[in-house]
Amino acid sequence: MAESFVFAVSLSLMLFALYLKVLEPYYAGRYSDIAFPSDIDVSLRRKRLETRRFSSCKTSSQTRKCCTMFSGNMKKTSKQLIVGLIASIAVFMSILMSGRSGFILISSFICAAGLLIASAADLRFRKIPNELCFIILLCGVTTGIYYGHLFEALAGGFAASILLILAKTLGGGVGIGDIKLMFSVGFFLGIRLSLGFFAITFALAAIVSLVLLILGKIERKTAIPLAPFACGSFAVVICFENLLIYCFGL
Repeated sequence: MAESFVFAVSLSLMLFALYLKVLEPYYAGRYSDIAFPSDIDVSLRRKRLETRRFSSCKTSSQTRKCCTMFSGNMKKTSKQLIVGLIASIAVFMSILMSGRSGFILISSFICAAGLLIASAADLRFRKIPNELCFIILLCGVTTGIYYGHLFEALAGGFAASILLILAKTLGGGVGIGDIKLMFSVGFFLGIRLSLGFFAITFALAAIVSLVLLILGKIERKTAIPLAPFACGSFAVVICFENLLIYCFGL
């Protein structure tokens, strides 16, 4: 157990370093003209902005306001990093506790890493990069070929994506990136688990949306990122795979 926890922490730290140092600045430049500007607060940009504000302060009261603003942003970023790190460790631990081994274990780790990065990008930029969907889809294809259930995997991808397309048609706040992500993950999980994955994803999204709506944090028509809920659902499905198959007769 201790070895698994240390391994999960190590993977999470490496993934965080990769995202913060390489991927986040890249996505910030890539989506700067189409994403929500208020959501793009990459560290370098934030530091330059706060430096300008701090240097423009003339009086002591303005200086105190600038310092308070800067420290507030730093605290917010620190909380986001801590929450993201805990979520990453939880996802990797769920895979280690699932009893998977060999090729399927490695594929699950890659798929989980893609989902975690997609979640961060969806939260920050409201975009899910195509290359992450392709990596997850590639894991599904190679796993399907390796274990000889490629058609089952294809059916899982179509099942998850068709249900999401139906939700989009009925007026749900679903984007094309969400559909591609659900198809890729459904392809990896296969038809038996993709339906449970879809149900848990939307159950989590509905519960969180309801809580935020009650608290007044969002409005009824506010679209929320789907990737973080898909990531949490993936962890639940992988960890309790045998229980889901037994309970629902999948």
